[in-house]
Amino acid sequence: MSNSAYTIRNYQSKDFDKYVLLNIEAEKLEPTGHCISPQAITERLGRPNYSCKQDLFIVEIADNIVGYMDATPELSIERVILDCWIHPEYRRRGLATKLLGYATNRAKELEAKVAHVNISEDNVVAQRVLSRLGFNRTRRFLELRLDIANVNWSDINQAAPEYRYLQRGEEDKLTHIQNRAFAGTWGFNPNTVEEITYRTSLSSSSLEDIILTCEGDKVIGYCWTGIT
Repeated sequence: MSNSAYTIRNYQSKDFDKYVLLNIEAEKLEPTGHCISPQAITERLGRPNYSCKQDLFIVEIADNIVGYMDATPELSIERVILDCWIHPEYRRRGLATKLLGYATNRAKELEAKVAHVNISEDNVVAQRVLSRLGFNRTRRFLELRLDIANVNWSDINQAAPEYRYLQRGEEDKLTHIQNRAFAGTWGFNPNTVEEITYRTSLSSSSLEDIILTCEGDKVIGYCWTGIT
């Protein structure tokens, strides 16, 4: 869809550099704490069960990308997760609403039954727009913060034999214990071994980020620390 002012279309490989710049600008203007770099964007676009050329839509104005809508499929639970950002200079033009139309059509193609959007509680404008478009609030999540400098490290180096790092080739064990741990939890999309293998191989990840609790050869728990 286009007119003299803007064009909305699917992402293409040639858009990569401009898309990276838009994400860097978004993080600068409205920080999320996430790592934004060409490498991180490449890895995000290449994740399993996702097609950036079908699931990502961009808005162009004067040959510049000023917004996007990402529709991440989670088809095992028949849903898509939407992530949208429009540069502040181009808001209040109905662009997000038009992007939503594209994402909704994509969700229908995938036979998803529901679309979810995560927004911060203080984003009143987004709440109002989404409500007008038919979205209903379903869950409220807390973001908690811990100052590591205040943590008591007295017992941290007393390694017990039943705790160890994940090893390459054990992605199936991590997938199994994670899916069991969250089975039945609202909104949880079961992981595949392919997805876990991909995530543990990212440039920002390390096998030492993942601690397994074991009982003999059986993995009975885990803790996965993400670094951003």
